[in-house]
Order: sequence, then C-alpha cells, then structure tokens
Amino acid sequence: MRKTEILAYTAGIIDGEGHITILNKPDCRSRKVQVAVTNTNEWLCQWLKMQFGGRVYTWKPYQKHWKPAYRWILEFNKATDFLQLVLPYLNLKRAHAEIAIAYQERRVMGKRTDNQKALDEADRILIAKLNKRGI
Repeated sequence: MRKTEILAYTAGIIDGEGHITILNKPDCRSRKVQVAVTNTNEWLCQWLKMQFGGRVYTWKPYQKHWKPAYRWILEFNKATDFLQLVLPYLNLKRAHAEIAIAYQERRVMGKRTDNQKALDEADRILIAKLNKRGI
C-alpha cells in the first residue's frame, strides 16, 4: 500500500473502531491525549503498532465464550502527530481529532494559568460529550 492508502485505511479504522479522548493521568493533576483501537483481531492492532508505534495490550475475556480483545494505544505527542497524519481522511472522528490536536498544542512545561486550566477542562468536557454513547 502507498502512504496515502495506509492513512486513508487507518482513518477508516479510527472512524469505525477507534477512540480519541483526553484522559486524566493517574496522578489526577494532568491530562493526556489518547488514541486507541480495540478489536478482537490481534493482527489489526499489531499492524497499527508496526505502522505508527504505540503499544498493544491484551484484554482477557470476562466470559468463557468471549474472544480475547486487543487494544492499540498512542498517547501524548505521538497521538497528536498520528492524528495530524490521518486528519484529512477522518469523517466521524474529525472533531475529536481537531480538539485533541488543539489541546496538545497548548501544552507547555511549567505552571499552568487558571485560564489555561479552564481551556483544558473545556476541551476535556467537549471531547467527552462527543464520545458519549446513546441519546
């Protein structure tokens, strides 16, 4: 596949199976951009890792008759670098990607002002609303 075909194919995977979010890090004082794809096809997640880096985790099934699931994850700058590559090809998750990219571009080392914290929280809430299931 050519690079443009890989990016278009990957954007389709993100639109259909992917998740773009801004998560609280475990210390709860900071946040991170995360892109993830969860699927029962291990090959798909390993292929994404080979193409774009990141990590693949295995989720053991809760029920005996369920298949194991695999999750490919990119975080922080790697996630937003990836999103900038696939952004021209995204449809359903385009707004998610744009918010995540804008959020990460504002990130700088050092103490955050109250205004910056408010913008970060607004982006986190907005992307959470976009990710909400149901009506």
